[in-house]
Amino acid sequence: MVGRFRPGSFQEVPVLASLLLLMSSSAAVGPHIENAVTIHTATRDYLEFDISPWSGCTAPIVWGAISNGLHTVEVDWQTSGIVVDSFCPVSPTRVNVVLPFPDSVGGSHGAFLVDTVVDANHGVTLTNVGRVQNPMQQLLCPMIPCFFEDSAMAFQKTTARIQSSSFVATFAPNSVQSLVAVSPWSLTTGLENFPEVAIPLPGNEGNWIREDVRQLSMDSLIAGRVTAPCTQTPGTACPDYVIEPYVQLPTGPVQYFYQQRSDPYRGDTGQGGNFQVDTVLKVGSGLHLSGYVNQGCGVPLVDSELINESRWLVASNGFTADSLASAFRVPSICTKSRPGAWPLNNGNVEITSNVWVSLKDLFRTAGILSQPTKPAGPTLRRVGQAADLDLPVPALVRAIDISGREILPLTEFAAGSHFLRFPASRSMLFVQARSGVSTVTLPLEPVR
Repeated sequence: MVGRFRPGSFQEVPVLASLLLLMSSSAAVGPHIENAVTIHTATRDYLEFDISPWSGCTAPIVWGAISNGLHTVEVDWQTSGIVVDSFCPVSPTRVNVVLPFPDSVGGSHGAFLVDTVVDANHGVTLTNVGRVQNPMQQLLCPMIPCFFEDSAMAFQKTTARIQSSSFVATFAPNSVQSLVAVSPWSLTTGLENFPEVAIPLPGNEGNWIREDVRQLSMDSLIAGRVTAPCTQTPGTACPDYVIEPYVQLPTGPVQYFYQQRSDPYRGDTGQGGNFQVDTVLKVGSGLHLSGYVNQGCGVPLVDSELINESRWLVASNGFTADSLASAFRVPSICTKSRPGAWPLNNGNVEITSNVWVSLKDLFRTAGILSQPTKPAGPTLRRVGQAADLDLPVPALVRAIDISGREILPLTEFAAGSHFLRFPASRSMLFVQARSGVSTVTLPLEPVR
């Protein structure tokens, strides 16, 4: 039999003794180790695991782990622990533990390859053990000759992409002005998948992540349509705004904090002890990792083109975030252009490196009629107690007074001229016309 483990320690035990503790996960009753991940860094290795299901506002006592030299570790812990918060409003349903390996285990810096984790006291054996590798191992890229397309081939490829796409638009950087400093960090959902810093794990909810990204939003619609997110139905009022399509694209490193109690933007806020985030109880060592999103052969670690270029022509199979991100995919080995996004400057498109062609020439060849990217908007003029509204495209129209009271309920109008009658009023009215992703507010002067 294996004796009691010293708290916080890792020990070597005979192979036979450790194998006797391997039990089927089907025998587990109550809280048990449900997921496990090893985190390899340049200085130390860590074992991360979830304990679930959990109830009550207490924390487990984790005595430590032992290794048997066969890529297997056994974790010893107890359900009876100290009370985290005697007044906690919501009991945690999961415990996430980050446990460091000491340098004495597995050689230099505790570099111990684990493929099996055993819950020594609760009858669970995990053989599907995830792994975070930081820094990522160097890729062995093939040495092959690359054949790059000439300008004629690039032109043909670009027009073919535009022809086959259901959505063509221009995009520009989206910036939000704020008088308050906005933190670049955000809480994680547990679904983040960056093998250099974190892989999906339910217990990773409530960690902190910071990505180098650039957000682009639609500047003008060229072909296709954007479906309004709200459909007017009886008894349902649609909002007066429509969110324009946008895409958030990674441009460089990603940073990640495990077991961090508060926003890293506020400085060194690391505090000892266990704490709860929503329904996840965090236990163990804090850990800060940084890495890169792009690791493919020929793919730059930092997307300098995306950072430097301000306006883009985009052709994709839709305006959803996934479709747009796919169009912006970073070129890999033997590729110099993105599949559906090209820099746009002064009406010219860079179809391949240093080859610019006119936007009109692209559209003419692709079968898209050249037209103003932003058509003339609606116009409104008073005619006595009524008003004449001219719409260049179909729109949803409503009228309100200066206090916000609705005079004309939201109504769908076809393109063309419309005669609107309003009740007598000595105050200014406002007519709002919404088409596609834009809402135009037109003032209507009172009757003199």
